[in-house]
Amino acid sequence: MPKILVVEDDRALRELVIETLRFAGYDTLAAGDGVMALRVAEEALPDLIVSDINMPHMDGYTLLESLRSHPHTNTIPVILLTALQDRRSMRQGMVSGADDYLPKPASPSDILAAVKTRLHKQALMAEKSDSNLDRLRRNIIYALPHDLRTPLSLILGYGQLLEMD
Repeated sequence: MPKILVVEDDRALRELVIETLRFAGYDTLAAGDGVMALRVAEEALPDLIVSDINMPHMDGYTLLESLRSHPHTNTIPVILLTALQDRRSMRQGMVSGADDYLPKPASPSDILAAVKTRLHKQALMAEKSDSNLDRLRRNIIYALPHDLRTPLSLILGYGQLLEMD
């Protein structure tokens, strides 16, 4: 089951989102601020992160930029769940690399729909990546024997010429 990290400084809201996700069958992790979230994300490598923006110590935008700059966490989808509903804040979140933006208060069905959509998109991207990797492996397997035989044939040919001399 996918692991989802919920980052929210409001304990009651964090617990509500966690219970909603658990009820839907997801494994959950929790963090009360961006600093703790970054640590948890690097250690647990969740499949998705749902994060608030306005938090103590490290806001959601900084968290998002930190996640995107780290090679192990840069592809984790992030949904921003925030009370900041103005167009500028939404744009800043998307420019920072957010995959979705949900204004508070978001209904449990909206949260679950956004999570399901992001996880499905992530699965499709992983499937495409695996397919490309398999195709590359097959190409290498087919090309490698030919590339190894060609120099060996030349060496054997020159060896036979030297032997005849």
